[in-house]
Order: sequence, then structure tokens, then C-alpha cells
Amino acid sequence: MTPYRTTITVVDPNEIILRNVPVQVGEQVEVVVRSCDTQRQERVRQLQKLMQETQALPQLKNLTEEELQAEIASYRNGS
Repeated sequence: MTPYRTTITVVDPNEIILRNVPVQVGEQVEVVVRSCDTQRQERVRQLQKLMQETQALPQLKNLTEEELQAEIASYRNGS
């Protein structure tokens, strides 16, 4: 099966219409729908990078569970 790729903008989320698809009548096809929200994908990638950088900070290496809980409590109390 030769892959065919196209992008469309969804007008009605209950119906997606593909036009001029290069297949024959009666031919079976596999349809995969995935969002092309590249801005969201980039934000996720940036967040993952930030998390990795934050976790690698030397001052976090010796952070105890008690210190972490105290920091969370302080944040929640608005201190």
C-alpha cells in the first residue's frame, strides 16, 4: 500500500471529508487521524527540556523529601 498524506482543516468535528484521494473504488484503505497542532507539540518539547534541565540542577541533588514538602506547603500558604 502506497501511503498518501494530506492535511485538512476540520470544519465539523463529526465529519471529515477527503477529496481527490488516489484510490480505486472498492479498495480498502487504513485511515489514521492525528492532530497537527505543532504549537502544542513545541510547547510540550520545551516543557520536557525545562524539566530535564531543572532536575539536573546541582542544588536539587541533595533536596530531601521533608524540604520538598515544606516548599510545597509554603507555596500553598502564599509565603
